[in-house]
This record gives sequence, structure tokens and C-alpha cells, in this order.
Amino acid sequence: MNAGIISAVVVNLVLSKTMQQVFRVDLGIHVFWIWLNVTGVVISLVVAYAVSAFTKHVEVKAISNFNVKIKKEDFMIKEVYILLAFFIGILVFSYFIPVIFG
Repeated sequence: MNAGIISAVVVNLVLSKTMQQVFRVDLGIHVFWIWLNVTGVVISLVVAYAVSAFTKHVEVKAISNFNVKIKKEDFMIKEVYILLAFFIGILVFSYFIPVIFG
């Protein structure tokens, strides 16, 4: 999976018009930024599948002592309330945008 993500990021950086301008290189390939999401997903899936197909006989590392238990007390902290307040504030602001700017 890591190989797929890394290769997708590298290819998207090469295809990115911004990175081509930063390095002053014109490859003649200009991909609209939203399509970089699609190419990233496709490249990462293909590379991850290929790597897993070639390494199917390699033993997978096991994680020991990894117990995750979600408790109610974990969510009763001030950061959760702050994030919830900001979320509600964004929703209220978004609702009143037509009134404010219209």
C-alpha cells in the first residue's frame, strides 16, 4: 500500500502544472487538478495490487498488544466540544451566506 501511495504522489507531482512551473520544466502534459485525484487513485490501486501480487509469499508482520477500545470518556474532552462548536458555527454561517452577501 505504501508503494502505491508514494508512486501516485510522485506521478501526480510530475503531472502537476504547478510543479512543472516551479522547476521550469514543460513536459507538454497539463492535467486539470481535479483529475489528479482520479489518476492518484488509479495509480495507487494498480501499484498496490501489483506489489501485493509479487510479494504474496512474503510473511506479513503481526502486530502484538494492539487493543483499541473506544470509551465514552474519550469523547468527553474539551477539544471535541470546540470542534463541534466550530462545525455548528460553519453550518450557521453557510446558511446565512446568501443573506449576508446577497
